[in-house]
Amino acid sequence: MKHDFFTIKGFNQSAYAELTNPDGRLKVELPTGSSGLTDTELRASAVPVAQVSGASWSTSVTIVSGTISSTVATGVTPADAVDDGSAPVKVGGIARTANPAVVAGGDMVSFSADAIGRQLIRPLQARGLLATGYATLTTGTETTLYVSPAATYSDLIYVMGANTSDAAATVDIRSGTGLGVLATIQIPANGTAGVAFPVPLPQEETVATWTADMNDITGTSVYISALFSKEV
Repeated sequence: MKHDFFTIKGFNQSAYAELTNPDGRLKVELPTGSSGLTDTELRASAVPVAQVSGASWSTSVTIVSGTISSTVATGVTPADAVDDGSAPVKVGGIARTANPAVVAGGDMVSFSADAIGRQLIRPLQARGLLATGYATLTTGTETTLYVSPAATYSDLIYVMGANTSDAAATVDIRSGTGLGVLATIQIPANGTAGVAFPVPLPQEETVATWTADMNDITGTSVYISALFSKEV
C-alpha cells in the first residue's frame, strides 16, 4: 500500500498533532522555570564542528571574539642543549638577486638563497673576519707577516711569494715568532709560487705573529702575501 510518512498504518494521528506545530515542525519547549541562551550568548561561544563520516581526521570551527593574540613557535630543544631526537623543523631561505641590508652584530638574519633555492654560502669565513698579510724578505731574517688580534687564532688560508732575483728562494712560514715551520714554499728565480690550503692551516697560539723567512741570498727580494681567517 502506497502512503507517506505520516499515514503509516497504525500511526497515532492524535499524538502526532500534540507533538507538532501546524506547519509540521516538532514542538520544542523549555521546562518550567528555565531560561534559554540569548542570541549574543550563543554567538560568543565556541561551536565545534566535527566530521562524522568515519574518517580519521576532523575539523574544528571556532567563533573568535575580542582581541586575537599571536603565538610564538619555538623548537623543542634550546641552544646549547643535548639533542632529544625530535623531528627537525623545516626552514627556508630568502631568494636574493641583490645583497640585503647589513644588520648589527648579534641581530637575527635570514638565510639567503639564489632564485631556485640553493643556499648562498661564503667559503671559509665572513668577509669581515678575513685578514691579509704582506712581507718583504731581503735576507735570512724572520720577518712579520701578520699579527693576530687579541684572543683570536688567525688560520692561514693562502700564501704566495714573488721572487725578483735570478736565484731560487726557499721561504718558511711560521705561526708564531721562533715557532716551528708550518709550511715551506720553493719560489723559482724571477717567478712566483704559492699554495691555497684545502683546510686552513691552524695557528698554534692566539695573539701570535705569523712570520716568513728565507735562505740568505745576496741581492734577492721576495714578496710574500697571505690570507687569514680569524677564529676563536
